[in-house]
Amino acid sequence: MVEFPLDPPLAKMLLIGAQLGCSNEVLTVVSMLSVPSAFFRPADRAEESDAAREKCARAAPPAWVSGID
Repeated sequence: MVEFPLDPPLAKMLLIGAQLGCSNEVLTVVSMLSVPSAFFRPADRAEESDAAREKCARAAPPAWVSGID
């Protein structure tokens, strides 16, 4: 894990993801957690931006998530 240029928990996620056969999915999650927020909020369209973000936050999870507890 020392060789990865990441925080140790993120590096561990990559290693375990490879062992579990889901490295692409884990790589996507790690990449999003490794950078500042991907959301852009233009000042002139703040209300529209907030509404879009809220809609995204309230969206139903994918079907495959329902079986995970």
